[in-house]
Amino acid sequence: MSNLRRVSTSKLLVLCATVLAVLVVGVAIANAIATSGSPPPRTSLPRAIRGALTAKAPVGISARIKFTSKLVDSSLLGEHASPLLTGATGRLWVAQGGRLRLELQSDRGDTQIVSDGHRFLFSDPSSNTVYTGALPAHRQKREKRAEHKPSLAEIQKGLGRLGRFATVIGPGREVVAGRSAYSVRVEARHNSGLFGGIGAAWDAIRGVPLRFAVYARGVKAPVLELQATGISYGPIAASTFRVSSPAHSRIHRVALGGSGNHRERLHGARHRGAHEVQGLKAVGEALPFHLSAPAELAGLQRTSVHLIADRKGGGAAAIVYGRPLLGGLVVIEHKAGKEAAKDRGLGRNLPHVKIGNVDATELATALGTLVSFHRGGIDYTVVGAVGKAKAEEAARGL
Repeated sequence: MSNLRRVSTSKLLVLCATVLAVLVVGVAIANAIATSGSPPPRTSLPRAIRGALTAKAPVGISARIKFTSKLVDSSLLGEHASPLLTGATGRLWVAQGGRLRLELQSDRGDTQIVSDGHRFLFSDPSSNTVYTGALPAHRQKREKRAEHKPSLAEIQKGLGRLGRFATVIGPGREVVAGRSAYSVRVEARHNSGLFGGIGAAWDAIRGVPLRFAVYARGVKAPVLELQATGISYGPIAASTFRVSSPAHSRIHRVALGGSGNHRERLHGARHRGAHEVQGLKAVGEALPFHLSAPAELAGLQRTSVHLIADRKGGGAAAIVYGRPLLGGLVVIEHKAGKEAAKDRGLGRNLPHVKIGNVDATELATALGTLVSFHRGGIDYTVVGAVGKAKAEEAARGL
């Protein structure tokens, strides 16, 4: 105390201000740790979901993200593989009106997905390619339907229906990106395939998704995961969503599903009802080639046959065997053309297998297998949430 008496008034004021500042900063840090680093209170899953669906949507979201991909074995990936296959860190912006921008950063440039609510752009620097196009015009109708907020009873009823064919685990209580979060995991019942289920976590206060993951059957760690590592809410400048195509990139314009008139202009009157043509006989009559669709394939029963339109306006067929995500298969057949020959060249770095006397490419992942081959002027693709042996057996059965 005697020392304090000798201190001048000005120095004493500075000392008091310093001590006060330290106390204020300390309290702020302690408060931040106590509030942002704590799991949310216990609750039921229906109430946690209801809270997320009824939370007021922020005007904008800015986030640091981490994308994890263990889908493809690293031995199959080249030196300059896309971050979509290798995993990466990046940034995400979302604003009202359907505006979105996602960046995954790599040494060769950023992989970007951008939308201003009307058009989209996907830039892949690993192949120096840009895909762009207009979003479907009926998106606004879907947004109006999404404005309905289900009641607690409706959510409970929906979870009850889901529980008949899936196991729902949650809500978990955790901290994601510094935010109190609830989480849930859904795993399919009676599953003989490689696909295990999906998981998600969301901000307990804002209802904003903070993590989404896809799991292989019997594996705890996710095969694919997109997670926020830091997040903030607030307005975002419109310029954030104005992104131009990289110089010298190849640009592909993609036509997404739109109105019936647009589909007619694109494919012609012959294909006006292509999306509605189903059944072995009807699809077979609509195709310009003989359809190979045995009643049973690799021990699986044929469950449906659909006519689909390819990018040239021609016809192709999708034949479904079993339940695709639960150990089933889908076979796609279409008449090969010049573009198809170029596409086959893209798979030259993939493993090759013999399907009869035909050379086929094979891509085996943690979630399923794809086998593709060409025979008699027809391109065949077999894909499903199955292992290599099952997919190869199916291909040999065609």
